[in-house]
Amino acid sequence: MLDLIAAKGLGDAIYMRALALHLRKRCEPVTVFTGWPDAFLGSGVTVKPLSARTGAEDIRHCKYCLHCRMPEVPAYGMFEMACRQAGVLDPVELRADWSVTDQSFVKMVKQRAAGRPVLVYQPLKAVSGVEQKLAQPRAAAYLRWLEKSDHYRVKIGQGDGPCELDLTGRTTVAQAFDVASAADLIFGEPCYLITLAQATDKPYACMFARAAQDAVQSRVRNLTPERFLAKPGTVLYDDC
Repeated sequence: MLDLIAAKGLGDAIYMRALALHLRKRCEPVTVFTGWPDAFLGSGVTVKPLSARTGAEDIRHCKYCLHCRMPEVPAYGMFEMACRQAGVLDPVELRADWSVTDQSFVKMVKQRAAGRPVLVYQPLKAVSGVEQKLAQPRAAAYLRWLEKSDHYRVKIGQGDGPCELDLTGRTTVAQAFDVASAADLIFGEPCYLITLAQATDKPYACMFARAAQDAVQSRVRNLTPERFLAKPGTVLYDDC
């Protein structure tokens, strides 16, 4: 039995789901300890809350560390580093094998789109601290890209942004995954939606902060597309 835990973010749970699926394919039973149980629906792994840990488990941390953004560390991507931290050195594909859990909810979104391609996005996240602020793209560029889109725009998450359908606070985690996995395009800064887009092989566009390239802090400077993205997509910068 392998016991896995990840960092606290939803994107981290998607990383852990991919690793758990990989280990199951090797016929190894897996238990994940997580605050995001819906992220593991249909995965076939045992899911336990973080509070269920007794301390007796041989926990493997599916977690990239801040050091993997440091220039002296080999330039593994964040997902590959998370797998390596968990002791898995063979190649792991970032995949979710997600099956829609609420067909009626997805149908509603498609009907409202009335044949237009669906764009799902998350507004810019609230940041805390200097490093997070430096790494975040400029709001003006982010909103300008969204305003130019001719897609049917679906917003998931708190924050400003143009949309035809605002699902903020109106979805479960599973429903958010359902809508994203049925989207024609996913847009965002480095966040869980971009990780989900890769795991479900959806076209995506991810915007990075150009100013971060010149940041004094190496952890900011090295949060590059090559580090964050495990699968090809459209990379944008906030000076576009």
